[in-house]
Amino acid sequence: FDGPALFGSATLVQYDFSDRPNLEAWLINLYVTPSMRRQGIGAALVSAVTNEARRSKVSRLCLHTASAEQYYERRGWTVLHRLHGRGELQTVMTLDLVPSK
Repeated sequence: FDGPALFGSATLVQYDFSDRPNLEAWLINLYVTPSMRRQGIGAALVSAVTNEARRSKVSRLCLHTASAEQYYERRGWTVLHRLHGRGELQTVMTLDLVPSK
């Protein structure tokens, strides 16, 4: 690239699960270019998505991961449940965005 380059991305989406209304907002598609990993870009992207979710009045953010459970746990996420999907064990995690009273 000549000039600014894209090093990563993340997406905040809202799903309408009628049977699980507490799982409506999701962090998905977190990706950082391999050569740029371990420089805080992923953490900055997660923070940006989390901040946008808070601005949007989301009380709980969700994600699923097959390989980064410890990464998210270090950032305050908790395991909701584990399931088999896409041929591997997936972990569904949540982050409560409303401060405890």
